[in-house]
Amino acid sequence: MSPTPPSPVAPTLADLRDAVASAAAVRVVRRLGPVGDAGDPVFPPTYVIKDERGRDVPGQHLFETRRIDGAETMTVLLDSVQSQANRLEEALLAAVEDGARFPHVVVDFAAQGIDGLGAITSLDAPHRLADALLRDSLHGNTLFRASEAGRSWLSASIRDATGVFALCPASLLFGMWNSTGEGGGRGVKFARAIVSEMVGINARPGKRPSSRIDPARIERVAVYEAADRSAIAWTADEAEAAGGPDKPRPYKKKGRPSEINHGNIAPSVADGGVTIDHAVQSTVLSLAGLRRLRFPGADPAGTAARNLAARTLLAALGLLGMARLHAEDPQLRSRCLLVYEDAEPLFELVGSGGVRAAWRLPPDAALALFRQAAAAVVEAGLPWSEEPLRLTPHPRLVELIRRSRAAEAAGETEDSPADAA
Repeated sequence: MSPTPPSPVAPTLADLRDAVASAAAVRVVRRLGPVGDAGDPVFPPTYVIKDERGRDVPGQHLFETRRIDGAETMTVLLDSVQSQANRLEEALLAAVEDGARFPHVVVDFAAQGIDGLGAITSLDAPHRLADALLRDSLHGNTLFRASEAGRSWLSASIRDATGVFALCPASLLFGMWNSTGEGGGRGVKFARAIVSEMVGINARPGKRPSSRIDPARIERVAVYEAADRSAIAWTADEAEAAGGPDKPRPYKKKGRPSEINHGNIAPSVADGGVTIDHAVQSTVLSLAGLRRLRFPGADPAGTAARNLAARTLLAALGLLGMARLHAEDPQLRSRCLLVYEDAEPLFELVGSGGVRAAWRLPPDAALALFRQAAAAVVEAGLPWSEEPLRLTPHPRLVELIRRSRAAEAAGETEDSPADAA
């Protein structure tokens, strides 16, 4: 009789170092189902997809045929790589609130008096360390990228990623491209080392009903842009309308009550929602990708130790995000709450020959492992700060946001500028 394999346990720092040195990846693959059980429709994200004539069709789910277990199977995208990356970054920010400490950059709008806008970090910003919100902010009295801290990462590459590691190691995990700054399209670029995606299997499109009954029974009345917008921006009285009673200007061009969120919406049915057999979430941390990154120092003799320490820290940071992401059943969006079929995730170490090891890694164990890796980074002489680098927004950036908010409040967009007739 074959011996019973040991139950998976959390990896030690030595286990993680060995994995980083030789394995291909750590992966978590899990099955999920709709919270309402089989047959309950779920609502994936919608995209603008071109039809057979090349025309843009908005509000479309992304269906794709994939080969699964040897059969052509219709799938639907439930959460994209980009969306899952954002959720992983949110998980790391939540870990900061729970005591994880690692370098990142914060630009704080709290003192600018812009409603709902506070601190934005290099984990929130779409382009991470290379984002324009950070680019157009100040470190002290100097633009971030012109400051000593900012200049430290502008020439980074896979041959020397130390400058990015010192300011925001998560940017090395989730990928970054300084496409609009120094060097243009040849600016600093790092590929993703962590990729996650969620798809629905054996997907079938459904229908979505919609309606709204207005208790005030507002309907079939013209609505105009108010000449005096100090209180309410619209009016039903031609005498109060912009343009005067002879040429009153319709509110948002059409001048319907629905433009101001009043009135009925007649019951209707449209394409929307899908039914699936189940969903699959696949999260992969590429250790092979991390091994491409180098962190040379002044002493060439210590480069190998620095490389291993930095790569191990990045792996530990990725595992911390993965552990927290997989700790809760995912509420992706309205009417898209899924539940895992297993009780907890299994972290598989994959390399030549298949699965080399399987780990259990709850969030508290992942945090402990990360802290050990951070201590080893300091011992190896790599730059490391437990406090974020804090920036203040440039006054021109603040003014841009204020003007954008004012245009939005007035119903103006890039497609309907203020001077459009």
